[in-house]
This record gives sequence, C-alpha cells and structure tokens, in this order.
Amino acid sequence: ELKFINSIKEFYAQECKKYWERYYRYQHKKNINNLFDSPRLLIIPYDSELNNKYISFFENNHDEFETYYGREFDLDDLKYCNQEIRPLSFALIEKDTNEYIGSIALDLLRSDCVYNIEYYIFPTYRKYGYAKEALTRIIEVAKNKELKVLEETIRVGVYAEEYLNIKCIEARTSTENIASISLLKKCGFELMGKLPYDKKINDIYIDSVQYDLII
Repeated sequence: ELKFINSIKEFYAQECKKYWERYYRYQHKKNINNLFDSPRLLIIPYDSELNNKYISFFENNHDEFETYYGREFDLDDLKYCNQEIRPLSFALIEKDTNEYIGSIALDLLRSDCVYNIEYYIFPTYRKYGYAKEALTRIIEVAKNKELKVLEETIRVGVYAEEYLNIKCIEARTSTENIASISLLKKCGFELMGKLPYDKKINDIYIDSVQYDLII
C-alpha cells in the first residue's frame, strides 16, 4: 500500500513539474467528453499537440486573431487561445485526410443552462460547409444531453461527472460577418438584437449581433 501511495505522489509531482500550476488549478476544467463525429469530421477534445497548433496559428496570424477574438493582438492575449482549459472545446479533424481544420466550443454564460457557441475554421478549409456540419452536430449532441463536465461535489477538490441540461445556445458575431450570420440562420438561430460598439480594434468600433437557439 505504501508503495502504491508513493507512486501516486511521484506521478503527481511529475505532472505538476510538467504543467506547473495548470495541473492543479485547471485539472477540473479539462474536456472529459468522448469524441463524436459527423459525415466528414471527427470532433475531439483538445490534447496538448492540437492546442499548441491552435495557439501557434494565431500567434503567427495577427489579423485572424483580431477578427476572431475582437481585440488587438498582444502576446499576453494568447492566453485566450488556450483550449485545454475549456471543458467543452473540440478540435475538428477531417476524416479523409486527418487534417486539423478548426475548432468549436461551448462556454457557460449564465444560469446553468445558457451556453455561448464559438466556431473557427482555418482559412484553407473555409467555404466547404465544415462549420455548418460541426455546428449542426454539436447542437444535436447538446439536445441529446450527451455533453458532460466535472462539477465539484460537497467535498472540496472532489469532482464528479455531470451531464449538461443545455436549454439555450447563444452566438455573437460582427454585423459584417455575413457568412457567420447566414450560418446561424441556417441552423435555426433567431436574432435577439444588435450590440453597438461591442468591440474595438485599431481604434475602429465594431457592432455585433446576438443570435439564440432554444433547444
């Protein structure tokens, strides 16, 4: 028994050294879902390799960072690109080529049932319908209550799996992002309103619109 306990302590120490504070601060935020798929895509939880590729892309494509995240590029802001600490963030892998083509994620907004949706397709793979395919599939999975997260129990630091009862998915996009607005409409989202001066990039204000889907 002592040997077993010591092996656990050694493993924990190695992981803390490898991942620093992320290991114990964000361990409960990891994506514990299984992969799911669509006709052309594998939709899988992020691992370190895919996460590093995601961060590296935005580090080397400042215009894409500013357009997608709605803020001027700064190296410190690459923290927003970390997908490993988002419990419902998935990488999109093309089945036929095994190419990493984009990302889709849900984040809790308010109450315990309203979630924000984000999706991103790398420029090379746009206009092939991948975003619609991924969005349609994740809506279906959410409707079927197949998505789960780790929730803290009454014991501090002890977490249990909990399947989510998502009732509303919300999306925000720039008023100039016609492709994204069209996609949301095709997937059944309804316009809730306009958000004036929602973002500011290089001294230019950008209006956004909000769309909701009740599921």
